[in-house]
Amino acid sequence: MKHKEAQFISVDVIIATLIFLAAVALFLVFLNSGSDKDKAESVKADAELLPSQLISNNQSETAIVVRNKVDLSRLSSIKSQDVTDYNQLKSKLGIKNDFCIYFVDKNGKVVPLEDFVGLPDVYGIGSDRANVSGFSCKQ
Repeated sequence: MKHKEAQFISVDVIIATLIFLAAVALFLVFLNSGSDKDKAESVKADAELLPSQLISNNQSETAIVVRNKVDLSRLSSIKSQDVTDYNQLKSKLGIKNDFCIYFVDKNGKVVPLEDFVGLPDVYGIGSDRANVSGFSCKQ
């Protein structure tokens, strides 16, 4: 009768494998933490740029607030660009990340754009992935 020999895994092989997996895991953690920091800096830069693109005392092409008042025709124009080509609007504004432009009243409640440009159930201009107070930006 033949006896099959069983393979034996040594403790040294198990320890070496665990050390290798730990090193790979640490590498991935450090790799991802750098990209999160870069992404956060990119979002911060866009957050600082966007208001300056939308608010102006002159006739800037992308401004929707001119001399402290919402210009309804410009708001409507920006909204129509958002509907037809969101990526082109991002490029025009110089924004790399997703964004949502929305209005709030004096109590902090989100105001639908219907109040400004006659679009019912639309709360913002920008990415449909953005969520503002429980509403999708393009809801």
